Amino acid sequence: MVAFDNIQEKYIRKAALWGESEITFPLPLTRDDNGGYHLEINENGKMSLIATSEGNINDKMTTESLDELMYWVFKMRSKAKGLQFEAKNRVETQDFRRLYFSKSVEEISKIPEDWAKRLQEEFEEILSEHPFVDDL
Repeated sequence: MVAFDNIQEKYIRKAALWGESEITFPLPLTRDDNGGYHLEINENGKMSLIATSEGNINDKMTTESLDELMYWVFKMRSKAKGLQFEAKNRVETQDFRRLYFSKSVEEISKIPEDWAKRLQEEFEEILSEHPFVDDL
């Protein structure tokens, strides 16, 4: 079974690659029902990221892999950084996802895993269904 201390330790090592020094695991261990994610670890060692609001589960991802959990967490953080970057550098005539997606991939690429390629592929899948729309 994976203990939270192991999760925290692995998270700290990876977050340090972003140059962060005051590091704690970014998600709570209890639900707050405000739409955000929290982490649950069950007695069988399965780890779940669960988003809840107003008593409902909006999203749930479950894994037994600590590496998969780390990918999910750093993908969320990279996407948040991408959105912040896009908001500060918005180009009114271009689809906001151009900056958002590229900055998100750039951020996650700072962690030496195959995560940048994986995130890029996820974005390409989104774009195959919903291409960029510029000059709005």
